[in-house]
Amino acid sequence: MKKVVCFGEVLWDNFKDGRKPGGAPMNAALHLFRNAVDAVVISSLGEDQNGEDLRSYLETQGLNTSYIQEHPSLPTGVVEVDLDEQQHPTYTIVKPVAWDEINYTSELEEFVKSADAFLFGSLAVREEQSRTTLFQLIPAARLKVLDLNLRPPYLEQELIKELISKCDLLKLNEDELGYIGTLLSIGGDSLEAYISEVAKATGIKTVCVTLGGDGAAVYHEGNFYQHAGFKVEVADTVGAGDAFLATFLSGYLERRPIDAVLERACAAGALVASRKGANPDYSMEDVTELML
Repeated sequence: MKKVVCFGEVLWDNFKDGRKPGGAPMNAALHLFRNAVDAVVISSLGEDQNGEDLRSYLETQGLNTSYIQEHPSLPTGVVEVDLDEQQHPTYTIVKPVAWDEINYTSELEEFVKSADAFLFGSLAVREEQSRTTLFQLIPAARLKVLDLNLRPPYLEQELIKELISKCDLLKLNEDELGYIGTLLSIGGDSLEAYISEVAKATGIKTVCVTLGGDGAAVYHEGNFYQHAGFKVEVADTVGAGDAFLATFLSGYLERRPIDAVLERACAAGALVASRKGANPDYSMEDVTELML
């Protein structure tokens, strides 16, 4: 079984109709677990009821929570989520919270070193403590996976450039692709040209770009792949990108053909978008059924 370590935020997403577990690294771990990957989260929770409830939820989902620290004074993370008419979310991310202060230990470094991949995002570097810990752990990783996951106002350009320079596999959405193109002063006259220029400018081996209802595209080792996606009735798009990345990474680690990996990842993202919340109940058989 492949092993992936996910670093960063674990939190509650507060919707108008109630709260749901969230945070991109945690979402990715849960979706990886559905793909039969041994996924573990490095994060921090507050010593509060929200923290107890979130840890209990993860344990009932089968995840190992041994590497989720407890912060003695900062609260468990909370995000206020507003959905527009197309069910696309905007986020108000409370700070400071426990996952802003994830502490480095040599045990964490050895754990990252033992994994097949290390997945992290840009939100986890918004505060110094977690940022320092992440940058200490990245060199130990075999495969460095960056889920860009830009969340205004946390758009420090030099930090984003540094994160990009450290990854082997970059996942971003269409808006983030435009942001990176502007940041690096590059572009292209087609999607393929644009993505390939990002890959060449950064030296990244694999770049995945999700395109919402239009599927996704991948530039991998000089080759371009695109899938039009699967049409579903969208409940909300929270977690769809995480499901895509987890399913893509699972197939990638198994060295399956990229076009087949991309198709299955698009199906997983569409399935999650058709259900409420970042981590709805589903099986990989449901993904296969959607593909058929």
